[in-house]
Amino acid sequence: MKDNVNDNMKKSIIIIVFFLSIFNLFSQNVAEQKFRLAESYEKSGDLINSARIYEELTKEFPQNDTYFSGLARTLKMMNKYSELLPYAEDRYKSKPDIATSVLYAELLWRLGTTSEANNIWKIAIRTFKNVDIYAQISNSQVQLRLYEKAIEVLKAGREELKNPNLFYDELGKLYIAVGDYKNGTYEILQMLKTTSNLALAQGRLYALIVDKKAEDYIQKELKDFASGNSENITAQELYAWFLRTINRLDQALDVYKNIDRIKKANGAEILRFADDSRRDLQYDIALKAFATVIDLGKNNPYVNSALFGYARTLEQKMQSNKAISRSDAEEIIKRYRGIIKDYPATQQATESRVRIADLAIAYLQDEQMAIDELNTAIKEQPYSSVGANASLDLANIYINSENFDKAQPILNDLTTRFKNNLPAQSNQARFLTAEILFFKGMIDSSLTLFSELSIVPETDIANKSLSRIVLIEQNTQYVKALADYAKYELYARAKKYPQAIEKLKETASIAEGTNLGDIALKNKAEIEYKLQNYEASLATLNSLMKANPETIYGDFALMMTGDNNIALGRTEEAMKNYTDLLAQYPRSIYLNDVREKIKSLRQ
Repeated sequence: MKDNVNDNMKKSIIIIVFFLSIFNLFSQNVAEQKFRLAESYEKSGDLINSARIYEELTKEFPQNDTYFSGLARTLKMMNKYSELLPYAEDRYKSKPDIATSVLYAELLWRLGTTSEANNIWKIAIRTFKNVDIYAQISNSQVQLRLYEKAIEVLKAGREELKNPNLFYDELGKLYIAVGDYKNGTYEILQMLKTTSNLALAQGRLYALIVDKKAEDYIQKELKDFASGNSENITAQELYAWFLRTINRLDQALDVYKNIDRIKKANGAEILRFADDSRRDLQYDIALKAFATVIDLGKNNPYVNSALFGYARTLEQKMQSNKAISRSDAEEIIKRYRGIIKDYPATQQATESRVRIADLAIAYLQDEQMAIDELNTAIKEQPYSSVGANASLDLANIYINSENFDKAQPILNDLTTRFKNNLPAQSNQARFLTAEILFFKGMIDSSLTLFSELSIVPETDIANKSLSRIVLIEQNTQYVKALADYAKYELYARAKKYPQAIEKLKETASIAEGTNLGDIALKNKAEIEYKLQNYEASLATLNSLMKANPETIYGDFALMMTGDNNIALGRTEEAMKNYTDLLAQYPRSIYLNDVREKIKSLRQ
């Protein structure tokens, strides 16, 4: 009898355990489904419903970290700190781990109970004493914008854990936030020693240059750092970069010489510095750097590049300071010819020929010299980008002289030969072919090709083609006027201004009062102003306003009228023109320029 009772009890217990297991499994499945729904709401931006479900789950499973984390995250995103605080407090009492301690203290601070928040932070640090607690507390304090507190926490962590290499990244960012360039520089250099992350160090140091005092301090520290690490490339590169940044270029060149020595680069680092300086329009130091490489002698592998860079920099420097005279151009050409003679069959020699051609056209008006140099350049580098660009330059010379029969074969060859390996040059050749058709008055044929080019993934060509398409499609009914305007475009690109003005007059006469006629008069006035024919420019602007008082170029006409009057010494008239523009065209694209002109006149 007794055995039967025991057996029945065992069976009952098994059944109860079974059903409890089923119930728990069912509950877990329901909870998991609710959790997925909460996640879905959160991802879609519905934080209210997401937080509601996370809250239900947290009440049901108070020890589940994932559910509580979701509740904390969503309520914080909605700034519902007071609603979150009771949950954080209950959890802190039962499970005062690092994450809960940090969250609880943050909520207390946000809700004004700062002394208690400070106490929770102290207890957490005393309890855990590891890297994670210092990092998490400081990160929470950063979110609260308590930068000084965060700094003190990290410094204390470094001291308590007896590891001076801890937290240099976090401290570096914090010192930038509070403008402490002295401690910030120290931490950045510590980071560089550990990681050798030059780009990150540069960005951080740049953020610390808040004034001249900071600049001088950082330079001294970097100089000392570079001196103490004279064979360390990263230290030298950081110092050289900083010297360039603060425009102490001669000192930067000296450091790059040392970098070149350490790397045994045989002048390559100095050449790179020279090229960078030229691109940054720092011509004097670029010339010094190129000269340094040239002085290494003819056997140096980079001397031909340095010679070309020197000549190119000299050319750019002259262009930036004044109009290059014929004698200046001849002197620069002489330097390029020296490169061709001393270093034949090199890319620099071919590039020198292209530069000579450009100077011959621009300053010597020697078309034949340019053609000869470009033909030679094409033969020397027929399959390179240098040769392709030389072909484009040659085609442009023939187009400007209306020698289309010579230009077209060059463009056809470029289009097919470089279609795959140099698509930019190939598309440029196709665009010039379309331009030739346009200049010849074959408007429909040019429109077809412009339409094809308007969708190429190359912004410049596509934009130019779209501009042509708009011009053509808006003026299809003015066949003769459009053909005259196309001729003007040809003469303008060739700087044949008298012929260009004549074609604009014909265009304006045929298309008077239309947008095309307005454009023609606008361009005519600009050319006349450029040629310093101010009275003629004024007359053209008057014609523009008379032909179409509602023209969209009314603001332009007023501004140009003012500019012409300034040139003629009629200050009062100019002031009236500019003020009329401000009053009549409050949304004009010329407003800022005109305000500056008025300001200048009033001084």
